[in-house]
Parts: sequence; C-alpha cells; structure tokens
Amino acid sequence: MILGTAGYASGPSTQNGARGAEPLPRVIDWTPTNPLPDDLVFVNHLGPGNKGVTFLVTLGADGKVSEVQPIGGFSLYLSRLIPQIKQSTFDPKQTGRVFVLRLKEDPQQKSLTEWETYSRQTCTPRTALSVMYRVAEFRIGSDDNAASHCYKYILDKNPSSLAARYGVARQCLDREDLCAESYLESLVESDPDFLEARVGLASLRSWSDGEMAHVAAYEEMLKLQLPLATRESLLNSEVFTLEHAKHLDEAVEATERWNAALTRLLAVYPRQVLFRYTEAIDHALLEEAAGKFQNAAVTYQLATSIVRQNQAASEFSAYLIDLGLARSLTHLARPAEAKVLCDRWKGRWKQIAGHPQRASGRSADGVTELEARWEFSCGAPQRGEELIKSAIAKYPESDAPYNALSEFYYSIGQIDQARTAKAKAAELREASAEKLREAEDQRIGLAN
Repeated sequence: MILGTAGYASGPSTQNGARGAEPLPRVIDWTPTNPLPDDLVFVNHLGPGNKGVTFLVTLGADGKVSEVQPIGGFSLYLSRLIPQIKQSTFDPKQTGRVFVLRLKEDPQQKSLTEWETYSRQTCTPRTALSVMYRVAEFRIGSDDNAASHCYKYILDKNPSSLAARYGVARQCLDREDLCAESYLESLVESDPDFLEARVGLASLRSWSDGEMAHVAAYEEMLKLQLPLATRESLLNSEVFTLEHAKHLDEAVEATERWNAALTRLLAVYPRQVLFRYTEAIDHALLEEAAGKFQNAAVTYQLATSIVRQNQAASEFSAYLIDLGLARSLTHLARPAEAKVLCDRWKGRWKQIAGHPQRASGRSADGVTELEARWEFSCGAPQRGEELIKSAIAKYPESDAPYNALSEFYYSIGQIDQARTAKAKAAELREASAEKLREAEDQRIGLAN
C-alpha cells in the first residue's frame, strides 16, 4: 500500500514464468491515495479476459515514475488512477526497472462478494446512492426492470452520472433499442477517454453497415492509446470478424498483429491471457489455410507458451497445439522436429479421451476422432479423413467429429469445406444445449 503521499508501495508478490523464460516483472499491490467516487466504483469491468486493474510502470534513474502503461481494467478507472501513480513513490530497489502495479483492493471485485445482499434488492427514491449503484449493476440483466428504476433515481439525483448513463446505454443495447446510440454519444462527449463507450458506439454504427465496416471501426479504435489487454482483445475480435467475412488474407495479417500484442501481455502479466490458447489454435488454422506455415508455427508456439503456464489447460488442448505445430513444421521441411511432436502423442488417444475434462464434453466417440486428428497431422491424411467420416456416421448428433473435419479442411487449404463443417458443429452444439435446457426445464417442472 502507499503510506501517505510519500510512502512506499508494499505487499509485493511474484510470478514465475515457464522454465527457461525471461523472468516476469515483479507485481506490486497498490492502494490509491485518493478513493474513487461511487459513480466509477460500481461499474462492472471484470468481464471475460479482464483480470482486474493493472499497469506496467517504469521507474527512472531518479527513482520517479517515468512511464505508466495500462495493462487492463475499466478505462475511467485507468484515466483517474494514472495521475496518482505518477505522483507516488515506490521502493528505491525498483529504480530503473519495470514492474506491474496491481490495484490491491479493486472495489468492483470486492463488491462481488456482496452479491447475495444486493442481487434481490430494489431501489426507491430514498435508497442511498451508493446502494443504488450496487443494485443497478447486479440487477442489470434481470427481467423485472429493477436496474432501470435504480438508474432513473440515480439520474434524478445526479444527471451527469457516468455509471447510470452507461448502465442505461447497456440496457438499450441489450434490447436492441435505438436509445443506445444517443447515450453512448453523450458519454463519449463527456469523456473522450471512455474507451468502452467509444468501442460500443463504433460497433453499434458499423454493424448496420456490414462486417467490414466493423473492421474499420476496430482499426479506428486501434489508433488510440489503449491498455495492452484492450488492444489484444480488439485484434482478436478483428481476426474472427475478418474470417467470418471471408477475408482470409486480412485475417492472417491481423493475426500477426494479435500475436505481437499477446506476446507482450504474456511477457509482462500472463494471468491476463491464460486462456487465449484456444483462440491461438483457431487463428493458426487460418494461417495454415492461407499457406502461411511459418506464421502458423509461431502462433502454435505461442499457444504452447500459454498452456505451459496454465495448470487448468487440458491435455486435449496440448494435443491439438502439438499436432498443428507438427503439420506446420512438416511444411517447413523440418520433419525431425515434427516427428518428435507426433511420437509424443502416438497411440495415446484412449488416455486423452478418458481425461475428466475431455470425457465430460460432448464428444460421443473421442478415440476415433482423436486418432483421426493424429492421422491427418502425422500419418496418412486420407485415413484421417476416413476416420472422421466414420465417427460422423456413427454419432451424427456429436459436434466433435465435425470440429475435427473442419480442422482437417483448414489444414489442407479447403476453406469453404472447413467453414461448412464448422457451421455444422456449431449447429449440433446448439441443438445439444437446447436439449439440455429442455431436460432441465422438465426436471424443474416435475420437482415443483
């Protein structure tokens, strides 16, 4: 914490990188000297991929902060905290070094522990403002208009409230209501640093004009001074949008920029991207489809670096990554390296299929599907295709064989067939989820 305006930051923690990797920057927990107002504290910014409020800080030779680069967090938090960080004094041992500064007690994260208290509460004109902010955020997805009532009362008392106006904008977006645009416009006018509002506004305008307009909006956002995690996330979305729009070459170019952003995050604060290996596999397949095997090898190697630091990563994911890398190395005339990867997994299909994380999935015949992947990557591609089609015939309601078929077609550059198989897998996955929902509804009905 900071001991007064001239105290030292204390309570450091450390991270250990993969064996043989460069040591990660030290992580120092920090408490702001001036608390932020409730108007900012209770806006939810801890969504997927956001691991709290963090900064990359450089301490100059004079012991003073010379640079502050946001890593991740809610943009309005970041812009309010940076001036405080620049004025703070840190341990002299960090002079000349780069370290990660992490908000010690993120108020939004702390408020999540109060879910039971506020998730069933409602607002009245007499409710305290700090309570209204909490209730509105917790109830924003409910069907009973509880959040709307809270935001109305907040705006009655404080018409300029960013939190309330942003909350109303999000509700408009959820309802696909035209009111979203006017609220987002007013938020951007009020504070140009409000990146979430700017991204939301750009997305809202571009979707009506098609996917490539959305890509153009991403590119405009990427010109801004963004947190590292925000840049990585936007580039990741751009790759998927370009692929959906069937602009493969541009998707591959965006993947190269995404790799750079992801590599940077992995080097300074890996917990921010510990589950991005799944996207890396998808993006590497696009590079294979485009015949960019050197690029694909780099992306698969990046996925490997992430998996090595993620204890929750499944053996199946490591299997897919190694097979993809083996295919790329074979195309790059590096057969000996490819053979090492192939031999690592040869004959282990039953073991992988029986892994708890794998067995609990939707794959009806994991062994055949896994063997097929090995064959088209390391053995006989034609036999791999035959095994996949055999699994499809035997288990027509399973999405897993279609996922494997999609990967096979991407790997040999048959992109249209790959997209067709991928769409079929998504269709079957949704059908399976719908059956589960119906069964659960029936179970609840019988119980009642």
